Amino acid sequence: MENSAAQDSFQFQILNRVEVETALQSLNTRKSNGWDGIPSKALKAGARELSIPLTTLYNSCITCCEWPTMWKKGEWTPVFKKEDPHEKENYRPITVQVTVNKIFEQLLSKQLSHGFNNKLCDKLTAYRKRNSCETALLSLTENWKMALDERKIVGVLSTDMSKAFDSLYHPLMLAKLKAYGVNDNSIRLLNSYFTDRFNRVKLGPVVSSWERVSRGCPQGSAFGPLLWNIFQNDLTYDINTNLNMYADDHQFYDMSSNLADVHANLTVSAEVASNWYSSNFLKGNFDKYRTLTLGNKCDHSMRIVIGDVEVKSTACLKLLGVSIDNDLRFAEHITTICKKSSQRVGVLMRLRNLIPTSTKLQLFKAAILPYLTYSHLVWHFCRASDSRKLERIQERALRAIYCDKTSSYNTLLGMANLCTLHNRRLQDMATLMYKVKNNICPKYIADLFRRSDTKYALRSKEFVIPRFNTATYAMALRRSLLKLSGGAKEKAAALK
Repeated sequence: MENSAAQDSFQFQILNRVEVETALQSLNTRKSNGWDGIPSKALKAGARELSIPLTTLYNSCITCCEWPTMWKKGEWTPVFKKEDPHEKENYRPITVQVTVNKIFEQLLSKQLSHGFNNKLCDKLTAYRKRNSCETALLSLTENWKMALDERKIVGVLSTDMSKAFDSLYHPLMLAKLKAYGVNDNSIRLLNSYFTDRFNRVKLGPVVSSWERVSRGCPQGSAFGPLLWNIFQNDLTYDINTNLNMYADDHQFYDMSSNLADVHANLTVSAEVASNWYSSNFLKGNFDKYRTLTLGNKCDHSMRIVIGDVEVKSTACLKLLGVSIDNDLRFAEHITTICKKSSQRVGVLMRLRNLIPTSTKLQLFKAAILPYLTYSHLVWHFCRASDSRKLERIQERALRAIYCDKTSSYNTLLGMANLCTLHNRRLQDMATLMYKVKNNICPKYIADLFRRSDTKYALRSKEFVIPRFNTATYAMALRRSLLKLSGGAKEKAAALK
């Protein structure tokens, strides 16, 4: 951080009544209330009247640089993640906060986010506007395909941290904020936010005693995601390989024609990252560290040692919910999708004569379709046989919904006002290309495309369509997107 000169000073600004009223009116009344028992429904109903005293209260907090003590209490709701439900490590502690505190955090978080827009690295791809798991994965896989087309070897090291959000060290967080230009009064306010925090566990009607929390950022808070991105932003300063950071999942990758160079560069990055984790009071979860090697003429088991721990190599790496195999054909991921969605279609089949058609269609859209479409642009170029498997699952579901064994697939799609999964992917491709053309996508996605240097306003020549040397790059999404670049918005509408 010493080399990072403090940029333009940031200071929390006084709030006005209109933005407080707007925040009150935007409350989601379905979410849990805080420990104080004040229902968000009542706050929303009285938004106009309550916005006046709340604005005065919020501004007093900003002026006095003090966070109300009662607002620093929260209730942990344990949310199960995966694996053994009897192990407490497999639960995520989501903090349910007092609603008036939640609004205050949201308003200040917007100010802080705006102040850090140009200070955060593009490699931070989580919790940011226009970013998603899909855009992060697209950036990774498209760059890997380009390297493979150039006959290079791609080495990937995926790391994970244990209890990252819960381990955030408050004094270091405040020091980093100050180094980035946050002024003294705002630092005092945030220090008050972190100091004397108390939480208790709530499970149904049962609650534990209040316990002091000396570390971490509340999961479920408005500040949490932004502060975490700011905290880990300086990791990029000393890394000499490519890097993607999505929350506490980090992917380091290097591309070279020489496997030894790839191995050496990733080893250095692994050591730098390990030292950064230690110096920032974080702990790497070595059990989840994995390496993946892509390339036709290379040993797919790359040996990387961090300290006295050897990182396991794999032929299929799961990143952000997508299983990426070393041939980028996503066969294992499609198998997983088919298994999970088929189980749910089986349930739908058993219910087909028990619930109304409209309810069955809603269940399909809520519980099955997301599996078939999650980050689907990443694996759009899967094998044709795998693509057909997914279409058959959607067809089976529609037959269960309408109790129809004879109508064609297209007829069933028309009845449900849906399109094929393939056409749905083409729609999203056209939408993404429209965002690229109009600069409303992340920079790392826009950088995948090179605009034409021609001085003529030819719509079909706005971008350069790259040539390819291998079948891998022929399946690159960017090539297909460029074919949709002329009238992208209209083509997306035509596919519906």
